[in-house]
Amino acid sequence: AVGGEAIARKPVHELTGALYYLMARRREERGAFPTFEEAAHAGCAVPTDAEVADLGEWAPLALRVAYETTLVDMQRHARLHGYELLFAELQGATHARGAHRPAFSFLACRARRRAVLVVRGTQDLSDIVTDSRAHATR
Repeated sequence: AVGGEAIARKPVHELTGALYYLMARRREERGAFPTFEEAAHAGCAVPTDAEVADLGEWAPLALRVAYETTLVDMQRHARLHGYELLFAELQGATHARGAHRPAFSFLACRARRRAVLVVRGTQDLSDIVTDSRAHATR
């Protein structure tokens, strides 16, 4: 079985080894086909200047603010980019039904009239378990 309970029962050293070999495999694939990303995105629309500007605005929120370990630091870095912290859950949570929720923060910029939900990526082992139990939805 892959994901979910199968990963949760594995010792950390086995998960670490599996991630190492997965990264090595991906590096091997990229070496054999260095233009893979270009080929995979052939035919995709080129982003507009406005989309690139939005990404430039949101990148610090996703890459810096989301990974702060205290609410004070999160608020301070958000304010540097014109946002204020409205709510944050710094650690992922496990609920009564066993559902896992990743760490996240909710930010707002009154001047731009924008609200942004920032979901932190994988930071520690508990996040790996949360990631492994995720299900795609549409």
